[in-house]
Amino acid sequence: MPRNLIETLNGEGKVFEGKEFVADVSYVARVYQNYSETRLLNGGMTRTKIGEDVEIQINPFSSIGFLLGKCLTLQMSDGRKQDFFPVSSNGECRATGGMH
Repeated sequence: MPRNLIETLNGEGKVFEGKEFVADVSYVARVYQNYSETRLLNGGMTRTKIGEDVEIQINPFSSIGFLLGKCLTLQMSDGRKQDFFPVSSNGECRATGGMH
């Protein structure tokens, strides 16, 4: 599935598990627009937007590593929030849903 990077956010934020504060962290969040490509009868191609994906990198990961697999919320410096799951010991996280 084709996708384009449409926004990169980085800064200092706060991680919560539910309403409970977990840690102050640094983050990089990359927002990608996903597309579906369709071949037209005239041989051309058209793209249709089908959603967005967010990739998150958290540092220091040690501050949340003990919560691997738990649903957490990152409150970013611009006020937006993103729910995510820590998935690896190198700070990679899987975002769930969209930013709110």
